[in-house]
Amino acid sequence: IHGMVLRKTRAICEIIGVSFLGLLLLAGIAAWRLAEGPVKLDFLSSHIEEAVNGIGGTFKIKVGGTHLAWAGWKRTLDIRVKDVRAVGEDSRVIARVPEMSVTFSLRALARGIVAPTSFDIIAPRIGLIRNSTGELALMVEEQGTVDAGLFTGLIGALGAKNDPARPISYLRRLSILNARLSVDDRLTGIKWEAPEIDLILLREQGEIRATMFGAIDVKGTPVRLDANAAWKPGENTIDLSVGLEPVRVDRLAALSPAFEVASAIKLPVSGRASILLGVDGTVHDGSFEFHGEAGRIVAPALWKDGLPVSDVKIAGRFNSDPGMIEFERFSVDIGGPKVEIKATVLRLGESLSINGDVKLDRVALDRLPRYWPKGTALKARRWVLGRMSQGLVEDAATTVSFL
Repeated sequence: IHGMVLRKTRAICEIIGVSFLGLLLLAGIAAWRLAEGPVKLDFLSSHIEEAVNGIGGTFKIKVGGTHLAWAGWKRTLDIRVKDVRAVGEDSRVIARVPEMSVTFSLRALARGIVAPTSFDIIAPRIGLIRNSTGELALMVEEQGTVDAGLFTGLIGALGAKNDPARPISYLRRLSILNARLSVDDRLTGIKWEAPEIDLILLREQGEIRATMFGAIDVKGTPVRLDANAAWKPGENTIDLSVGLEPVRVDRLAALSPAFEVASAIKLPVSGRASILLGVDGTVHDGSFEFHGEAGRIVAPALWKDGLPVSDVKIAGRFNSDPGMIEFERFSVDIGGPKVEIKATVLRLGESLSINGDVKLDRVALDRLPRYWPKGTALKARRWVLGRMSQGLVEDAATTVSFL
């Protein structure tokens, strides 16, 4: 009996060993084949076209080819789709994506359904234009304007329940990776570019969640930012949070003529804003918190030698109905003297109502002419500066109201 058990054990070990060697051999052959170049999987191309074209729209998606490729240790094996084109009714190519990665639902494949679960669009050039009437236009690879129905359809698919009759409903992730993005908002005059940006949309816990991170080119300086958004299908609002790493405020003036006033503020600012948006892009309400580091305000009309700033902290909230901004904290340290403001700005028809409290601390009166802006409150300026030339103002407070 002992010999029989030994023989069976040896036989099992031999089978396992041969199987393991066979798997190694197959893996080696597969690695060698992939090293020689991508493996064609063109039979999947028609299924990808069918899934995306099921969204509807005034165009059709055409795929140049599909293959299996080694994408490095980070992504390992990838199903790559090459030369994806959106073709209009007149057979003109209106958008082109050089390369896209696709994954498929194994559960759907077991039922004989070829259904994509993710699309990763790799290194596209994207242009977003808003015209003077507020309408959006999207350009991909500078081919032409893309029907917005493609992207609204993909987002709708992310929020849909799995439906075997609609393979696109299995979609769970849509990513745009290493994209070059340019934005031209002709309604506000704002223009900016992001040389490398990632956008990832996921279906999670009944919501569609978006994450964006990358850098905006501001006068040749990359400014890092990140954004997160969440939308529950069927609801009319989107929660958006945007974070900004330190950027010199004066460089933002290059984004739009409307930001020209920012050219005088030569100090770095970072922070985050949370915004509640309507699905139509309207702003409902939100909050903000920003921190400014040491710098200078250069405005000769107000301060001959500029105004040095050691530290700035701003926090508050806003609401579009009624039009209101509340500064819960606005503190400025100007190299010793400190100004703290709590104020509410309320829109009343065509005018503004401003109510708030102002505190001054550590203000040396002999240096007051340096801090008091020229040309403002001239009578009060002459009276104060003519009668108060020595001393130190500490913890002074006043209430202001303007209508």
